[in-house]
Amino acid sequence: MQYEDLEIHILGLCQNASDECRVRFALDSLRILQSAVSDLLQEELTDAERQILVRVLDGIGSKPADDLKVLLDSLYERVTQDEIRAIELDHRLTFMLESLAHYIDFQLTGESDAIGNIGLTMVNLVDYQITMLGDGAPKAYSTSNMFGDRRMVAEFERQKRLLGNDGHTA
Repeated sequence: MQYEDLEIHILGLCQNASDECRVRFALDSLRILQSAVSDLLQEELTDAERQILVRVLDGIGSKPADDLKVLLDSLYERVTQDEIRAIELDHRLTFMLESLAHYIDFQLTGESDAIGNIGLTMVNLVDYQITMLGDGAPKAYSTSNMFGDRRMVAEFERQKRLLGNDGHTA
């Protein structure tokens, strides 16, 4: 499957999913992202920035989305204050911050595309893991063949399962 087709399919899954499925998918994705960045936080964020991130993560599901947005915006401002640092920030941490912003946006607006953006961010995370970490991508894997690696297939199956199997559960 080409990247563009995968993107369309994921956005469709999110549009057709129930809000319960969207939330379940988003929270599971945030859990995966949290695990992916856990070893990076000490070197990538200051103590104050880590404290803000913990407050955002702890507040998911218990604090008003408006409050979480203010916290996340303050973290983003701190992290991007230095343009060089912002560019050099580990992609996995960027994916985490993006997904938190999308989830908070979903809480504020109810728009399925916010959850779809989390799905696309998860595809980008897996792509990063395939192409940039470890031994690199298998020859069969490319943007023209996104399922050329079992890790991408597994991510797509996770998304389908959490968003209501075939995306037609509302």
